[in-house]
Amino acid sequence: MISSKRQLRITLGAAAVLLICIDAWWLITQHNRETQQFSISLLPTAVEYSEESDFPQYDPATGRWAFQGHDLKELRPYLRDSDGGPHRVGKFLVVNVTEPTTVDDVRKTYHALIENGICQVAVTDKDYRPGGTRTVLAVHIDWAVDERGDRIPCKSKFG
Repeated sequence: MISSKRQLRITLGAAAVLLICIDAWWLITQHNRETQQFSISLLPTAVEYSEESDFPQYDPATGRWAFQGHDLKELRPYLRDSDGGPHRVGKFLVVNVTEPTTVDDVRKTYHALIENGICQVAVTDKDYRPGGTRTVLAVHIDWAVDERGDRIPCKSKFG
């Protein structure tokens, strides 16, 4: 009987230590997860476009880029140079967003751009009057969170 009480105490003690270790591991791994989904910085350049303008579009559901209904393998041909002047920012991509857009859709779009080595982007929307023009600012993608919750910094391939 003494032996069984001792075994019970050892078993319960080991179980308690195991639960404490699991709890500590969970707190450490969850605490390091990013709550912010991405970080961007404004660039001193803007893009003016009209209703007739069309730009590449990323589909967050499928993870594919398309232009005028056709899948894109390469985004490089769609990169633009900023106008000259004192605030030249280099190459950037103008993209359309899907409607409606969630924060997670934007995160996925920025992450897809990071994977393509594109850090500078101007994001358009369809919220303007027909026949009018709209101006959007370009931004630099500092980083975006991937599917695992890890922060992925943007490293431009195109300057």
